[in-house]
Amino acid sequence: MEIRQLQNQIRTLIELDETDSPIVSYFLDCEDPDAPQVLRERAVAARKAVDRSQREDLERTLDRIENHVTGELGASTRSVAIFARSGSSPLFTALEFEATLPTQMFVDPLPTIFPLVQLKDNYHRYVLMICNEESARILEVSLGSVTREVWARRPELRERVGREWTKLHYQNHRRDRSERFVKEKIALLERIFASGGHSHLMLAGNTQILARVRKALPKALADRLVDAVPASSRDRSTDVVVATLSSFLEHEERESQAAVGLLRRELRRGGLATCGYRDSRAALERGQADLLVLLADEAEAAGSQAEELVRLAVQADVHVEVVQDSDELEALGGVGCLLRYETWDEPLHAAEDAA
Repeated sequence: MEIRQLQNQIRTLIELDETDSPIVSYFLDCEDPDAPQVLRERAVAARKAVDRSQREDLERTLDRIENHVTGELGASTRSVAIFARSGSSPLFTALEFEATLPTQMFVDPLPTIFPLVQLKDNYHRYVLMICNEESARILEVSLGSVTREVWARRPELRERVGREWTKLHYQNHRRDRSERFVKEKIALLERIFASGGHSHLMLAGNTQILARVRKALPKALADRLVDAVPASSRDRSTDVVVATLSSFLEHEERESQAAVGLLRRELRRGGLATCGYRDSRAALERGQADLLVLLADEAEAAGSQAEELVRLAVQADVHVEVVQDSDELEALGGVGCLLRYETWDEPLHAAEDAA
């Protein structure tokens, strides 16, 4: 699934209306051996919690979900999100990912979208260039999987050695060609990023080639570079992507921590920021928020409050930055907003909480 598809799915979900039947929001980590037991326990609790009039619809919904995950998932699927209900307005939406979602299940009148928003925040789309001495591939990676091959080339110079060229001729040509190779690939990357839609770059491949590429990157591309990961020409693209994902997730958490730092600085100087559920909600409802910063643990614990803030952010096209661990953000109530502007007739007093 591509990130724009996920964005569209999230918007479709938040526009659903309540009915007499509950919606099951089902998230399965296919690689988690404890997942079946966790979901069975959640199902038992849900059966006890719903009204008697809703139990039949809930049973039908749970049966359909179980039939789907036991027989219809793709071979490369690492996690799945399913939103389903029975009754007068049935719903069944199954989303498969090569990235990981934690195993959870919610039964509520409306779908729970926070896990999808967190997935979208963690797995930005990025450009990956895999380069070795005689080959290069440029891939687009979105939500943990390759969504597009932007460019590929595999020259076969070695076949010409002993046929058309002497060994010395080949080596000289190879040296000159290597310099052109680096320049051509950087020029191609510049065109890709100039077209818009990408904000991060990852490199992988032969360490000597990577060193030359990094040294030759112009500042605009160097600023977008997340990391360079060693890889050999024998490695499969899927394995290289997995290796870069680990580094990318670490980079994303550093960006999240930087957002917390900016939030605190703005609060301390009485700038464009607020914190806590009440003031963050007010900023989102006024169209004042520019970025919602949300602690992951707080979102899971706060339930409906966090879900409400995320829904407001999605509706207002406000980016959500999910932070995995931060004592500083926890002290601020687990949530805050960076603002577009201050509202003088309705002053926000969140800076007092940051003292």
